[in-house]
Amino acid sequence: MNEEPYRLPAGWTWATVQDIVLDSKSGFHSGKKNVKGGINHLRMNNISEACTLDLSSVITVPKDLARPAHILKPGDVLFCHINTAKLVGKTALFDRADGPYAFSNHLTRLRVPADGPPPEWLWFWLATLWRRRYFETRCKQWVNQATVERGTLLSARIPVAPLHEQRRIVAHVRKMIERNRLARDRLRRLPEIIRKFRQSVLAKAFRGELTERDPNNEPAEKLLERIKQERRKKWEEEIRAKGKDPSKHAYEEPRIPKEEEPCALPSGWTWARLGIIADILPGQHIMSKDYGTKPEGFPYMTGPADFGPVYPVVTKWTHKPKIMATPGCVLVTVKGSGVGKVNILANQKVAIGRQLMALTPADLIDPKYLFYFLTLALRTMQESASGTTVPGLAKNDISEIPISIAPYGEQRRLVQKIESLLEQADRVEKAIDAARKCAQSLEEATLSRAFRGELVPQDPNDEPASVILERIRAQRGTMGRKTIRRELGEFASPAAITPNCRCEGS
Repeated sequence: MNEEPYRLPAGWTWATVQDIVLDSKSGFHSGKKNVKGGINHLRMNNISEACTLDLSSVITVPKDLARPAHILKPGDVLFCHINTAKLVGKTALFDRADGPYAFSNHLTRLRVPADGPPPEWLWFWLATLWRRRYFETRCKQWVNQATVERGTLLSARIPVAPLHEQRRIVAHVRKMIERNRLARDRLRRLPEIIRKFRQSVLAKAFRGELTERDPNNEPAEKLLERIKQERRKKWEEEIRAKGKDPSKHAYEEPRIPKEEEPCALPSGWTWARLGIIADILPGQHIMSKDYGTKPEGFPYMTGPADFGPVYPVVTKWTHKPKIMATPGCVLVTVKGSGVGKVNILANQKVAIGRQLMALTPADLIDPKYLFYFLTLALRTMQESASGTTVPGLAKNDISEIPISIAPYGEQRRLVQKIESLLEQADRVEKAIDAARKCAQSLEEATLSRAFRGELVPQDPNDEPASVILERIRAQRGTMGRKTIRRELGEFASPAAITPNCRCEGS
């Protein structure tokens, strides 16, 4: 054998996977899936990255394809020998009492003797090797697939403890894993709770439930009236600029009838349409004919708004784009997979693509107030769309959204309260991530100590590991002779049987 990976306690020994298993067997392929009345057929996706069975999606295949050796028994260890390079080597313990279950040709079944090492010992070790990328560095790779050859698997080194110590270690690790994974399951549920908390913060904020009223603040109705006057004045100027008389044109102002108001608001608040309190600018597509040779240009943002950075896709335009978003604009993704995502433009003028629209709030509307409101409104719109993604948003869709308007001073206080609560949610999310990593590290550290003999006390009265290996070797030889007798027939002469034969697949 090669040099030992590390020193083991007294009574322990290094062996190979082949030394401790009675049998190894690859599964079978089936072109027919989801066969009515068929046999359950486990595949590579039925072993999770946590090295546990994942039975959320199990297919059935024709029963007649499964030979007796393909039927899994509780305690069998399933090794994924074909997968991507990153996932090849995933291992799970089959512990199901229902069934029957068979397995695909992408998996190898390893079976230890009933009176030999606990199957968890082999499972824990192979899972440890996978996490250490042992098989990833020893597999044969093609374009999208990697294979661990049988010889590579069976020759993998494994530390073997005395049998009774193995059982004590396995019992200890089992309890730790059960507690650890219970904690991780709970941690997995927390992000959804945090998401609902964020949603609740925004919903309460725009119902006026997060802040108290200040009687010195100007009511939102007066604020809205001034915004309307400014919009009317701007509209008249645009009409005159076209050489027309405003008095001869109808001015349409979006209104919300009392009966259509989404809910009652606190004193001093009021409802309005988004089209009243913000200018909505659509994006544009920059054609190649607009490119020039000058080094000057303008950055072009294409979205989605929540994570797409402002970056210079084109910096050599011959002229300034017609539509430029300015700092303080609220950007909304209106097309593509990111529909409904929102952000605020920071400190740079940019041209925006057709995936985006820019909302410029009126002077008496805080940009962050508008940003947080749109975050809530568009998310609610997505969730109420029967579980489907909203295909796109038109300018009129956004313009008609009703928005609750708080007095200006309260808007500022509300934004501060929202940001304070969302920062708390951010801190909780970071703590959850840290706890999740800690749980993973704890499991790996426990297994590392287990296979170094540092987890439970040694007992000098325990039978040495070498005795177990001798017993397994003898059982494997007996199984080999029985296999040959079965193949030659019951009248075969025992003298004709080769004593050094190996069992199938070992």
